[in-house]
This record gives sequence, structure tokens and C-alpha cells, in this order.
Amino acid sequence: LRTAQVTRAWHEIQQYAAWHGTSTAQLFLRSLGRLFHHELRRLPAYRRLAGRRRWRRFKHRGWFAPYLLERHAAPDEGYQDSHLNAVLRRSVEQARLPHYLRLEDRNSMAHGLEARLPFMDYRLVSLAFRVPADRKMQGVWNKALLRHSLRGRIPDSVRTRVEKMGFPTSLHEWMTGALAEPLRDILASRAARERGIYNVEEILSVLQNNHRIEPETALKLFHVAEFELWHDVHRS
Repeated sequence: LRTAQVTRAWHEIQQYAAWHGTSTAQLFLRSLGRLFHHELRRLPAYRRLAGRRRWRRFKHRGWFAPYLLERHAAPDEGYQDSHLNAVLRRSVEQARLPHYLRLEDRNSMAHGLEARLPFMDYRLVSLAFRVPADRKMQGVWNKALLRHSLRGRIPDSVRTRVEKMGFPTSLHEWMTGALAEPLRDILASRAARERGIYNVEEILSVLQNNHRIEPETALKLFHVAEFELWHDVHRS
């Protein structure tokens, strides 16, 4: 869309929509809206305005205690390029890869094992950055180049499977099912209230509607409970 290849974008969105059972037109319009919003974020004035609006919503329905929020101004998160290679570079240099390397090293060394993450040869990484974006993602496929290169080497049922992911946990099911009550007990505890970090009542109000909790919210609830349990263990 950014390069005005509208027909190609429509066909790729159409494939994605067909697989996920949603409307091509709605996804197309949503993509246009996101592109427009992202381009506006190049303007510092727009980022400041959007930041203030987001901050007001965060303060009104925030999970942190009000006195903590008052210490921070509405942040300008800056502009981040959304081109695929820019996102890939951030995942290599800042966000994902350093995290994976650290966890893999700690987990393997804790058991006296030597482990290596795949696809880390610098020549392969350099190639990944040089390959055009349309060779990396195609329609419903991510990792398109890898899938094509493994044709005949692994079963097609594996190679062409769309719903590929890492090692996800069932946080949403836990937070809205078996762990809902223990989570409520943790967050409603006297220790959590007296700690003064979280807006406990707001979090509990979210838990009361646990059948409407989104997966992203479930992850946040998990982090809150994780911190509370960690603090209880290490408070001495």
C-alpha cells in the first residue's frame, strides 16, 4: 500500500481474509487506516497530541496507582519506521533476539547443556535483510522464503501450514478459567493493596468480567500476578 501497489495488496489481503474467515474490504480499509495513522506519526505535533489522548485514557482507566501516574508526563514515543526491514532490524538489535539469546543461554546452562539458536549465521542474517519484502511474506504466509527453500525437504503439511507460532502458553484460558479465582485472591490481598503500586479496584473490575478479557489483557494480568508473587518471595 505504501508503494501504491493497490492491486497486489488487495490480493494478499484477500488471501489472508479467506483463510481467517473475515472480510477483505474491512481488512483493506483497516490497513489503509493504519498506514494513514502511521504516516501522521512522522509529525511531532501529531505524536504529542496522540500521546496526551492516550495518557488521559491510561490515567482514567489505568492499573497503576494515581500518584505514580502523576510523576510522568505524556510520553512522545517517537517515530518508528514500519517497513518490514526496519521491524526486522529492531527485532534483531533491540527486542526479540537479545531476549531469546539470554533465555536460551540461561535455561541451557542451568542444566549443563550447550544450545544454539537456529539461523544465526551472519551471512544468512545479511541475506535476510537483502531479500525484498515480498519474498519474506506472501499472502497468508510469513517466512515465505524459508518455506519455499524447504520444498521437498520437509512434509508439505508442515511447510505450508499457516498457523505457525512459537511456544505459546494458554494464558487467556488460565486467566479466565482455572486461575481466575487464585488470581483474584492474589490481587485482592492486603499485601497487594498496601504495596500501593497498582490500582487494585480497577484490576478487580476487569476480573469480574473475565468472560470478556482479551488475550492481551490476560497477559497483563499475568504480569501483575507474577510481580506480586515475586515480591512475596523476595520481600525479606
